Amino acid sequence: MWQRILLVLFCVVLAGVVVRAWVLEGLIMPVHIIGPSMAETFYGPHFELTCEDCGFPFAFDATTPPLPQTAICPNCGYRENETKAEPLCGGDRLLIDKMTYQLRRPNRWEAILFRNSALQRGVCIKRVVGFPGEIVEIRDGDVFVDRVREKKTWNDLRPMALVIHDARHRSRDVALPRRWRSAKPTNGWQSVAEGFAYRPDQRLSHAVAGLSEQESCSKLDWLRYHHCQLRVGSHFKEGALSDNYGYNQTLSRQLNDIEDMYLIATVEARGDGVLAVRVPAGGKMFLLRMDTTSRRGTLFCGNKSVGAFVWQAGQLDSPTTLEVATLDKQFLVAMDGVSCLSFDYEQPLRQADGERTKDPGSPQRTDDDLLAIGACGLEVELKDVRLLRDVYYTQGPPVAADTEMKMYRLGADEFFVLGDNSPVSLDSRQGRPDGVVKEADLLGKPWRWR
Repeated sequence: MWQRILLVLFCVVLAGVVVRAWVLEGLIMPVHIIGPSMAETFYGPHFELTCEDCGFPFAFDATTPPLPQTAICPNCGYRENETKAEPLCGGDRLLIDKMTYQLRRPNRWEAILFRNSALQRGVCIKRVVGFPGEIVEIRDGDVFVDRVREKKTWNDLRPMALVIHDARHRSRDVALPRRWRSAKPTNGWQSVAEGFAYRPDQRLSHAVAGLSEQESCSKLDWLRYHHCQLRVGSHFKEGALSDNYGYNQTLSRQLNDIEDMYLIATVEARGDGVLAVRVPAGGKMFLLRMDTTSRRGTLFCGNKSVGAFVWQAGQLDSPTTLEVATLDKQFLVAMDGVSCLSFDYEQPLRQADGERTKDPGSPQRTDDDLLAIGACGLEVELKDVRLLRDVYYTQGPPVAADTEMKMYRLGADEFFVLGDNSPVSLDSRQGRPDGVVKEADLLGKPWRWR
């Protein structure tokens, strides 16, 4: 009898030790983020504000002095958000899963917790981008492994994406030009309480079904996105999308133009017609044409069809989440969270007759070069329209022998890691002995537990 009781007690104690040591250490002894290098995935000490103009909630770093007296809203650009009365928010607490990486290596783009003797607390969190034996290079904001650009998936992008503009939060300044504007005042697009609506010209809508793909595209009415680089009062300077971080309010640096963008919206389209998304990327112009009659989506690069898909019955007839992204030289489309199309435009394409190709750095920008949503022949409701971007990795100093090519050669037991807040992150780019992570120093997979 006593032996059985002692055996049960021993098993309970052993199970508790195992759970504490291998599965739930972060829950029992919380690990706190103390720096800004993984924002906005994981926050260190920070302040939280709600923009006084558009109501957009945002956070900014509290670890880099001096504390600004006012903060700039990353959504609408309003510059007079008072910061004095805001309470300090502590860093995120993490739940550490120590079992997963005992059973397998971390995947590329996964966050890891690891030992780092150079830090006061002895542990650090970053994202894995390079594996043992690989050659890693940071170029044009992207990660190259063994001289090939790494391609993220939807599952990689979604948790890392940073907001450029959230149309659900609009400036109260009626004199400030809207980011999303119809190409013509009477083209059928209008701003409504929850987003945007399109009502077609009834004189033209009945003829759309009989038009060819190119003819129907020429009839599209456009809702264009105009990016604000700098807002001053009720005016803003338009320009290219950039790698601005609203979290880094006190950091002054040269911003980089970006190509990777991620558009998400809840869409409902009624009737027979065409819904389209136009995206400039890499000196090319892409047009995603979605025919609601055939439920067929076609992607054009210039005048050349480069991909197609068919969506399920009922989608777009009822509210549907549509995601479109240019990511690591890929054009991606998803509906209701499921990937529909993936086109790698890094591979050379034969230029079709009439295709317009421009230098990405060309200053001759026109309204026809803007990101836009188009429609013809059907009624459209757009809600929850958001424009986001991928992380743009800034160039760090070389750490290995290939200094001129800025390549990083990893040893047989080394991982290359980067922070999501690339302009301020101390990681494998810095060239210190503790910059790369030894496999023996992996501690576990972090989960945010605020």
